[in-house]
Amino acid sequence: GEKWRLGRWRLIARGTPSRTHAEETGEEKVKIEVLYFDGCPNHSTAVERLREVLAEANVSAEIVEIKVADDDQARAIGFLGSPTIRINGVDIEPAARAGCQPGMSCRTYVEGGKREGVPSRNLLQVAVRTTSAQ
Repeated sequence: GEKWRLGRWRLIARGTPSRTHAEETGEEKVKIEVLYFDGCPNHSTAVERLREVLAEANVSAEIVEIKVADDDQARAIGFLGSPTIRINGVDIEPAARAGCQPGMSCRTYVEGGKREGVPSRNLLQVAVRTTSAQ
């Protein structure tokens, strides 16, 4: 009987995942998706600006860059143009969350009457702060 219990315990112990840092500290892991198409002139600048904002805010996040290949994939994943940034599945631009049509296009962001192909530092800061506070 004793041998069986020991063997069973080992099996359970091997199958039990260890606790993650987030579970131990109560922190939620922030997942950020950067969706883009090949050749987008604003993709790398957007990722660089995003990393800077995360570092300044002292937010740990997993950044996943997703290359969108065609219109079918764009529609399937709700790609609103390149670059699109989502934090925990939510687009960083509140106005874009409803009514925008997915597709293979360049995306622009408007702030203070100025239109740019990269989200502003302010837009990123607000999105990171809002998401990491939840």
